[in-house]
Amino acid sequence: MSATAQLQRKFFDFHLGESTRSEVVRYYESMGKQIIYRDDKIAVTNVRFGGENWYMAIFAFYNNKLLCVSFSDSDDITPKVTLDVINENLRIALKKKYSDYFLLENKTDLSFMDDATKLSLHYDIFQGSYNLSLNYYDLELLRSMAEGGVDEL
Repeated sequence: MSATAQLQRKFFDFHLGESTRSEVVRYYESMGKQIIYRDDKIAVTNVRFGGENWYMAIFAFYNNKLLCVSFSDSDDITPKVTLDVINENLRIALKKKYSDYFLLENKTDLSFMDDATKLSLHYDIFQGSYNLSLNYYDLELLRSMAEGGVDEL
């Protein structure tokens, strides 16, 4: 039996590529969470996932289906030394859990991919702040989105 697993596609009560914007909104409204709306995205603050407390979870949609879930934090909110530890702990845990799906590793990024999902951990300076994000993408919706953009040419 392998110690690896397929990349995660379920978050709270939602599934990548399946859940709708209204399902995500209803879930957080029922919890009394404030929801931030922007274009095809919604965000909620103070979310716990992967053993960490994240400042923000962002849910992006394409054709009203859950395209991406992104958990993020920055040194504007959390001390850089804490972000460094979280980044290192997540790198170790992700490499252990998803080694069969390894795609890329460099100083700022660690990525994994299976047939349906891409997972990336990103830690870098942006506009003078250190930003850490853990991102899950539905590949079928990403391809559809890319094809739609090409049609516009």
